[in-house]
Amino acid sequence: SSRESYTLCASYLKLVGIPMALFTTLAAICSPLIALIVTACVTVVIGLGVWAYMKWGQGSPDQIDKWQNLTLIAQAGGLQPVIAREKEIDEVLACLDMSSPNYRCHPLLVGPSGVGKTEIIKGVAQRIASGNVPENLKGKKLLYINTIELFDKASGADAMNKLQRLLDKLKGREKDYIIFFDEFHCVMKKKIAMGDRFKSLLDPNADSLPYCSMATTKAEYQKYLAVDIALDGRLHKIPVAETDEGQTVRIMREMIKREAPELSIPDNALKHIFKATSEKLKKRHQPT
Repeated sequence: SSRESYTLCASYLKLVGIPMALFTTLAAICSPLIALIVTACVTVVIGLGVWAYMKWGQGSPDQIDKWQNLTLIAQAGGLQPVIAREKEIDEVLACLDMSSPNYRCHPLLVGPSGVGKTEIIKGVAQRIASGNVPENLKGKKLLYINTIELFDKASGADAMNKLQRLLDKLKGREKDYIIFFDEFHCVMKKKIAMGDRFKSLLDPNADSLPYCSMATTKAEYQKYLAVDIALDGRLHKIPVAETDEGQTVRIMREMIKREAPELSIPDNALKHIFKATSEKLKKRHQPT
């Protein structure tokens, strides 16, 4: 924007003013040539120091605009425990742990809407926050983004620009983050350019995202992802079905313990609730 441009130009002018002021001061007490040489040397040293700090000394930011840091939220106790999804969480972590400089393994959660794909990723964030993950993933920050909110209403070129601005914020620190794209099929709706850009991000190269995970529905996967053989080959599909009776009863039991510990509901009643909702609520998935 014009305001941002004005602020940026004003900052540059202030930076230029510092060596100019130094040169003017030195020129008053010694020859202009010596003042110029000293000013140039000081400016180069300071510039190299700032560059080194920005590249190696500055820590990776916890908060990045448009991304939600699930690990930070988990550390603050802001996520409810994820129950009965240990198998899927373990598989996501195993896939991410396989990534190396020469190989990438990007887990893609595929399942109907409402079965808890995003909850599984929250469970991954809780594992990372607790440190109960492979050594390769310790200390990582799991960033969540809903691609529908970011890309769905944007044109192809605008979506590319939005993606690039987000990637610029990760520049040089990609290894510190696990990126999760919810509703990943929205990326492929932007056709060739957007799809090709993401394929390059998933490959093992200098301009890639080492740790990337996604989620989509089975229908959208078949329509937008499976048809692109090159993209599909870069993804490790993890099916996510609705919870069965045992899992749902376990979830309900834990929720009751957490929300209403004074209540005592027998498992037979919880099983009846499972059967009743399965029969009556056809358009929703367990746990309803």
